[in-house]
Parts: sequence; C-alpha cells; structure tokens
Amino acid sequence: MEKNLNRCATTIMGLLKVLVVNQKYLQADETPLKVLDRDHKNGIH
Repeated sequence: MEKNLNRCATTIMGLLKVLVVNQKYLQADETPLKVLDRDHKNGIH
C-alpha cells in the first residue's frame, strides 16, 4: 500500500511540475503568514 501511495504521489508531482514549467507565467500568493513565537511579546511575529 505504501509503495502504491508513494508511486501515485510521485506521478502527481511529476505531472504538476510539467504543467507549471509549461506555463507562460506563474502566479503566486505572497501573503505573509503570522508565525507563532513564544519569545515575541505578542506571541506572533
């Protein structure tokens, strides 16, 4: 079962890579994410 899942995931990743590489442009979301930080005064940074 694990081998089949790994093979499927590898196949899907390969197909996604082909799709991304063959696009004329790539759009990405660069929205910052709040990160929990116990040492920061507000708990995030």
